[in-house]
Amino acid sequence: MSSEPGTGKRFGVLIVIVLVVTIPYFIYVAEIDKASKGCREGCGADSSSGTPGSTSPSYLSGNEGAYDICRERIKKMLKVPSTASFPGSHNSGGVAVRGIGEKTYQVTAHVDAQNVFGAKLRKKWFCQVREKDKGWRFMLVKIIE
Repeated sequence: MSSEPGTGKRFGVLIVIVLVVTIPYFIYVAEIDKASKGCREGCGADSSSGTPGSTSPSYLSGNEGAYDICRERIKKMLKVPSTASFPGSHNSGGVAVRGIGEKTYQVTAHVDAQNVFGAKLRKKWFCQVREKDKGWRFMLVKIIE
C-alpha cells in the first residue's frame, strides 16, 4: 500500500475546514429551531414592569396581564414581528384565557403575520404563565405550525 507524501496532512486540513464551516451552521439552525418551537420553563425568564418584555410601564395582572405578556412573547418569536395582528383584548373572540392554578394562566389565541416570503398566515399559539411579584414567569410558549 503506497501513499503520496502529504496526503494525510491534506486530509487533516480538509477535516478542519469542514468542521469550521459546519459547526457554526448547526448552531445557527439550532437557534432558529429553538425560537420557532417555543420555550419551556427556564428558557426565557421573568418579565416585570419596566424591564424588556413587559407590555407597558404599568403592571397588568390576571387574565388581561397574562394575555398581554404572552402576546408580546409570541410577537418576538415571529419571523416578521412588525406585521403581527392579534385579537384586540383578552376577552375578544378567538382568545381563551383561563386560570389553571394559583396565579397561573393558560392563553390560547391566534396571530396573523407575514412569513419571510410576504404571505399573510394565521397561526394558533399557546402560552402558560405564572404571575410573580409584579412580573410574569413563562412556563410554556409555543406557536402551533
